Amino acid sequence: GSRTGTGCTTTSALLAATLAEGRKSRVLIIDSNFRTPSLNMFFQVKNNGGFTQVVSEGVPFETYVQPTNRPNLFVLTSGQISLSPAEVFEGEAVDQLITQLKEKFDFIIFDCAPVLDFPDAFALAPKVDSIILVAEADKTSVEDAQRVKRNVEAAGGRILGVVLNRQRDYTPAFLRKFFVVKRMRLKIGD
Repeated sequence: GSRTGTGCTTTSALLAATLAEGRKSRVLIIDSNFRTPSLNMFFQVKNNGGFTQVVSEGVPFETYVQPTNRPNLFVLTSGQISLSPAEVFEGEAVDQLITQLKEKFDFIIFDCAPVLDFPDAFALAPKVDSIILVAEADKTSVEDAQRVKRNVEAAGGRILGVVLNRQRDYTPAFLRKFFVVKRMRLKIGD
């Protein structure tokens, strides 16, 4: 996400759930939002240790990867933060972890802190295959979105696309009625 409150965690979790369900793929979602970690609450699992312990203490990832209530979907919570958030992503430990995880999971999704508020994720950007930015309709300015894109690419990240979150329907009510009636007539006429 570009800023706090854009719905990045919800978007990440829904993407992970969709990949696990639709393709029958093994999916791991990692809570790497050390500022406001919340995947443990989203999936109703414990955060007794996780990503930071695996990276900073060398604990095997299997120790902290937890199944969710959805088949094929697993979560690695943030764990207890002992380092500064940016330091967690630096070094070869994250590279080694990603290599190990790719052998066990078809998709690995990192839920990161908003990059305009906390630039921690820039250290992770070059280590992942691609990045999806989450922007909130009517809140995220075009300038902020462009700045995030430039900064992510300058850090070595590859942007796959943007999710425009919380988009409102601006069609006037009288036109919505017209479209619904017209669609109903088409279905009845078929």
